[in-house]
Amino acid sequence: MSAIAPLDFEWDGEAMVPANSKRADQQYVIGQHYRLAPYEDRSLNSHNHFFAALGESYKNLPEKIAANFMSFDHFRKWCLVRTGFCDEFKAILASHKEAVAFAAFMVQKDTFAVVNIDGPIVTVLTAKSQSRAAMGSQEFTASKQAVLEYAASLIGVSADDLRQNAEKAA
Repeated sequence: MSAIAPLDFEWDGEAMVPANSKRADQQYVIGQHYRLAPYEDRSLNSHNHFFAALGESYKNLPEKIAANFMSFDHFRKWCLVRTGFCDEFKAILASHKEAVAFAAFMVQKDTFAVVNIDGPIVTVLTAKSQSRAAMGSQEFTASKQAVLEYAASLIGVSADDLRQNAEKAA
């Protein structure tokens, strides 16, 4: 089941009325019960600033570190994993040999996953999606701060300097 996109509603004193009834008809089933919760949209400026600042750090990575990343997106996802904004999956195989084969399969499935092998145990870490639908305002802000601090440490500057340089470059 795909995620349901946020939809604006207005309280009319008796019911929550969708701002776009056509879209509500596409997303919801009459008679079905749904739980409503406040949705905090995140700032487009904050989103854009994050990508600009992280892009600056990516461009300024030392060659030895930069060689580990196929792309900016690979770097971003690796930073998310390194700062704990990831999903973890563990598999216990019958042997180390099977663990190595399974790990190879998992890397083919997601080339950006961080896969660790410890004997017969394979741990797969995948970056959380930072899409608006998948990551709310508070979690995005926390991931932004953690990732920018980590990325800044890789290039030997403070996170504040990285943010300021991104603002100048924008």
